[in-house]
Amino acid sequence: MNRQQKIQMAPLDAMWRVMETHETPMHVGVLAQFKIPPRAAEGYLEELAEYLRSFNRPVYPWNQRWSAGPDFVARFEKIRDFDIEEHFRHHALPKPGGERQLGRLVSRLHSIALGPNSALWEIHLIEGLEAHRFAVYLKVHRALARGITAVPLLMSFLGDNPRKRKIKPFWTIAHTPDQASGEEEYVSWHSQGANDLLRSTTRIGRDLFRSVQNPREAASFLLPGKTPRSTLNRKINHQRRIATQQFGIQRLARLAEAADSCIEDILMYLCGTALRRFFMEYNALPTESLIAGVPVELHDEDELGPSNAIAGLRLSLNTHLGDPEERLDAIKGSMQSLREEVENLPHHAVAPYTFTRSLPIYGSQLPVVGNLVPPLFNLSISGIVAGPKHAVFLRGARLEALYSLNVLMQHSALSIDVIRYGDTLNVALTGARDTLPRLQRIAVYMGRALDDLEKLYALVDGGLRE
Repeated sequence: MNRQQKIQMAPLDAMWRVMETHETPMHVGVLAQFKIPPRAAEGYLEELAEYLRSFNRPVYPWNQRWSAGPDFVARFEKIRDFDIEEHFRHHALPKPGGERQLGRLVSRLHSIALGPNSALWEIHLIEGLEAHRFAVYLKVHRALARGITAVPLLMSFLGDNPRKRKIKPFWTIAHTPDQASGEEEYVSWHSQGANDLLRSTTRIGRDLFRSVQNPREAASFLLPGKTPRSTLNRKINHQRRIATQQFGIQRLARLAEAADSCIEDILMYLCGTALRRFFMEYNALPTESLIAGVPVELHDEDELGPSNAIAGLRLSLNTHLGDPEERLDAIKGSMQSLREEVENLPHHAVAPYTFTRSLPIYGSQLPVVGNLVPPLFNLSISGIVAGPKHAVFLRGARLEALYSLNVLMQHSALSIDVIRYGDTLNVALTGARDTLPRLQRIAVYMGRALDDLEKLYALVDGGLRE
């Protein structure tokens, strides 16, 4: 590839570049916690750091940076003198090396935007975590992390064999320029067949008609129903706060069976109940229910791999209902409506469909216009994203927890993202620090909501208790 070649990004990928500001850096993250092997040598982590630094020749697109020019012309160009030290960092936590110290460091790292003149990713090795553990934090620009999370990138490090020592970091795995640059997708958007364009236009028109017919329907996105303005819908700055929680799958499954629901219903109940309690403490709970935006990844029928065609659906968390059983029943109904909406999403011409459907979101990010756009949702919740089904290892170190950290946009100060790993659900909360300075309380209240729901259904805890 010509060193001076500038590669045009696909439009849906480029929008993440367009929406990026100092206050809203558009990168996603992954936080993984590992247990050091029981018989590891004293210099295990230093050796791991040197091993990762040895991969100092990244391939496309991991050797690219933003090309100079207007943000709306999002292009890549190759970095002439790549320095691995700019992208791989080694940290040591202060004692006692608890979750609080780790959370502070990762919150600070996740607040810092990726540099415009360097490759659009970083990886941080963090030692000193209590109980003979260490952590890895990965940060990558949303335009490169196709799909809902960046977890698949970290998976390139890991394997199911604890004795495996050779790994292949994601920045050594190439995409061909014509696949990753979006040229093919860019052309297809502007010159796709009449049938696909007609399907997309018809679908958008039908969604708009539904919005007019049902202005209060939670799943309506083009003309959303009334979403209450809340603390979460204020302007935010670039500072972030991170909090985590972990639940046992079996514990949630038993509760779901007792409540005649499913694990995702229980998860949404925990989110809604925790938020209700949190905002009631500050006398800031809206009289109408908080609305969650739920991202759904779309694919054309012939498309393989992750996609940045992500449609947003709206889900009522029923936070206005005080009775726990009534709230859970209402959430079960909301989730059923959401599943029906997902089934009706298109599988043809998804790029123009997604772009048009997301116009209200793009408009809400504009400096002046954004203040006039009514809130589309109060927060984002990913739903449950599948991770490894069994234990995986990094050069003998067992992965114990896996969290996905998201972007935040203006007027939406909280994202809750959930990864299933083995027999656990790993919940990460990414919040705007100045809006939610005590973010960890929401994670704690999710645990208490689970305890209370088990008492309501007279269940005995046999799963993980956080």
